[in-house]
Amino acid sequence: MVKPIADTVKLYASSAIEANDRAQVETASVGLFGILKMLKDPQVQKTLRFAQAFLEVSAQKKQQQQG
Repeated sequence: MVKPIADTVKLYASSAIEANDRAQVETASVGLFGILKMLKDPQVQKTLRFAQAFLEVSAQKKQQQQG
């Protein structure tokens, strides 16, 4: 059970490192139309849904700790 999780974490970590490297090299700015085009990408949509759900869960947990 631990191995699949470790492999997934390694995959995401290496992807994050590679993305950071690419972002550091890229000098072009991202405009409004570029962002709108990216929003059509299914992977971007999946990532945005994850981010939204993560923020909702984080807010709920923070509220439970305070209340």
